[in-house]
Amino acid sequence: MSVQKLKNTKSNIKKIKRLYFDEEVSVKNIAKMFQVGQTTMFRFFDRNNIKTRTRKEAYEIKHLSELQIKRVWELYYEGKNREEIAQELKVSYYSVRLILDYNGIGQGKKHSLRCEKNTPPLTYEEKQLILGSLLGDASLGCREKDGCKNQLELSICHCNRQLGYIQHIANILDCNIKTSLVSKNEIQGHSVAEHIIHKISYSNKYELLKIRKLCHNGKRKYVSTEWLKEIDPTAIAYWFMDDGCSVYTKCKSISVMLATQSFDADEHILLQNRLLDFGIETILRHNVGNGTGLNIYIRQKSVNSFMDLIEPTVSKIPCMMYKIKRRKE
Repeated sequence: MSVQKLKNTKSNIKKIKRLYFDEEVSVKNIAKMFQVGQTTMFRFFDRNNIKTRTRKEAYEIKHLSELQIKRVWELYYEGKNREEIAQELKVSYYSVRLILDYNGIGQGKKHSLRCEKNTPPLTYEEKQLILGSLLGDASLGCREKDGCKNQLELSICHCNRQLGYIQHIANILDCNIKTSLVSKNEIQGHSVAEHIIHKISYSNKYELLKIRKLCHNGKRKYVSTEWLKEIDPTAIAYWFMDDGCSVYTKCKSISVMLATQSFDADEHILLQNRLLDFGIETILRHNVGNGTGLNIYIRQKSVNSFMDLIEPTVSKIPCMMYKIKRRKE
């Protein structure tokens, strides 16, 4: 293509500067738009003293961060077009197009983005159930499936007395219940009926990956401020149903406890502060047991407030209503 095909007119200079600096289009793509060769376009830049980007600057324009990529998809599913996404994120239209068209992305990343895009998001109740149960005995780990060792799985187990509770969870998460018989050596001091264990296993890889980032530090489950920001009274109710108890005492009070001995002292402070956000005052007591031995107890003056907080969720599960106890004023 001839050099003369691209004239040094004010109109051409203004348009090319706008494309290059404002819209951050590459020299190669500007050349295609003007139907000239890339070398011709570079000569045009030189003749008109238009400074081109360094290799590092060009790379940063083309390659968005993981956070920016995630936000591109969020805005896209909100109904925004590419131009609107580029304007909101203050990135080039070309960069947004690369992400949405999967160009410039490795095959592994393309597959990951495609799978994540097609993953059904958690409903409000599903998310609160999972976040609350994980504060209790629920576990989030990896299992091997079809040769893939990073398939995340949420596991929740309860005895026969809580069958109604486990059925409620299975209905919400739309998963099956596996029933097994545990030997006497594994559970000491329980009745024969309690040897029957019911377990649900739930998999939703990309949604569970997001939750794992909130509540796991390596292999250990830990309490983070980000995790606690996500929980509300519904999650607290599932936490209590999963790993809490309430009993009448001889002094006509009610002892309400959350078994938290697997968490350290700093994590207990975070948990206490989050409960305080809902007006629930607590104390810590040392009990014989594993971990730190620390457990959270609801102060007597907050017992009724705590029950008011969780009862709307607990009342949906008749077999768990025995945990709702109130002080007589």
